[in-house]
Amino acid sequence: MDNKLQPIDFIAQELSQKTIELANYKAAYEQLYSENVELRRLEELINKNADLKELVDEIKNKQEGQ
Repeated sequence: MDNKLQPIDFIAQELSQKTIELANYKAAYEQLYSENVELRRLEELINKNADLKELVDEIKNKQEGQ
């Protein structure tokens, strides 16, 4: 065999690249999912604490008014 890549080598290289891309997407998805869960927990905590909820709502209203 000479130094030229064979068709199977191209397929293997492409598969390897796609596998790496998928692994990166999976890691990014898991990070976003984890952050989303944390944000939901914070939202629940805020909603359970009436004073804190009132303060957050007040801040939101000020930001929307700008």
